[in-house]
This record gives sequence, C-alpha cells and structure tokens, in this order.
Amino acid sequence: MLSDGKSCCVEIAARHVFKILCVKYISRMRDENSYLFFGMFANKLRAGIVGALMEKPMPVTELAAALNAERSRVSHALLAMNRCHVVESEKNGKQRIYSLNKETVKPLMRLVGRHVEKHCKYCWAKSESELGRRS
Repeated sequence: MLSDGKSCCVEIAARHVFKILCVKYISRMRDENSYLFFGMFANKLRAGIVGALMEKPMPVTELAAALNAERSRVSHALLAMNRCHVVESEKNGKQRIYSLNKETVKPLMRLVGRHVEKHCKYCWAKSESELGRRS
C-alpha cells in the first residue's frame, strides 16, 4: 500500500482503466496477447499484488500477509503474472522475491497513477451534472 493512503483509489482506478481499455480498444487490437496482458490487472488479487509490488519487492508469504490472502492464491496469481512478464522473480535462498517488470509494468503503473490523480474524480461520476466542467 502507498504510505499516503491513495493506494485503494489507485488500484481501483487501475482496474477500471484497464477494463475500459480492454472493452474499448480490444476490437481494434485483435491481439490475443494484448487482451491477456490487460486481463492481468482486472482481478482484485492481481491488482493488489501490483499495488504492493509498486512499493517494494516481496516474497509470496509477505505478499499474502499484506493482502490478507491465502498464500496458495497469491502464488498462483504470481505464476500467471510471471508467464506474462508482469512480475519478475529472483531466487534468494529458498524463496523467490517478486518485483514488477521494471522496463514496462512499473512505468505503466506510474502513468496510471498520474492519470488517476488528474482524472479519477471523473471515473465514477453517475451523471453529466456530476462531471462539471473539465479543464
């Protein structure tokens, strides 16, 4: 979690952004790999893993504790995320330390964070009147 308390909003917004991207542009992309990549972020557990790994690399047990999830579920999610190179792992003794892909995913999540800070208030507006005027 982010120390400034924004992680919940960032994680929720990231899921919504990726779902919107998938729904809106997947018909144009027609690329199964793009669909699979964005799908990695549409799951609450995986989004939580990404949020936690934005802070620091962690082993499965630490991630499971931070997310209040079963170790086996976290491990399974990490395997899927590793296959798609969303996360990377490095062996440290008997355990693996997981981190976000530094080349692509971490910069992408920073971009999502900037988008959320600028536009998040518009994501959940229920009516045009709630949107107000955008600058």
